[in-house]
Amino acid sequence: MFNNVILIGMPGSGKSTIGRLLSSKLSYGFYDTDKAIELNENMTIEEMFELKGEIYFREKERMLINDLLKMNKYVISTGGGMPIYFDNLKRLKKTGITVFINSSLEVLIKRSPNLNNRPLLKDYAEKNMRSLYYERINIYNQCDIIVQDNGYNADYIAEAITKKLFKY
Repeated sequence: MFNNVILIGMPGSGKSTIGRLLSSKLSYGFYDTDKAIELNENMTIEEMFELKGEIYFREKERMLINDLLKMNKYVISTGGGMPIYFDNLKRLKKTGITVFINSSLEVLIKRSPNLNNRPLLKDYAEKNMRSLYYERINIYNQCDIIVQDNGYNADYIAEAITKKLFKY
């Protein structure tokens, strides 16, 4: 069996929603890295970006991976940028099986009006989504498992991940 399952993908790919469903299917705990950082810092990610800057937030993500390395039998939903910076993807792979939820750019753009509160998408969600997607896709594609999301519902994707995990 596998230790942890780490969900990776763009903002709006459904990592948290799918992660909760997947944790139930696997009887694993669920851990959302963005929520953990917000709780630890007692402010939202948007506030951190505004008050302390993106570098501060990325450093908090990097430090959080040390805690993830100690976890066992969790589905972990990461922030979209977590695997991109430092050697984070390599370190996440030591934590468990990395799963890229590959939402098509069209699906992400369709969902982007709901993402204007995300610091890196603010005000120009569609344009910024395209830019982020092309910056990150090569890193994301290095995950252990890739599941395609062409607008499927979260249950379908959670089930597809489950099947791939048991074949891994």
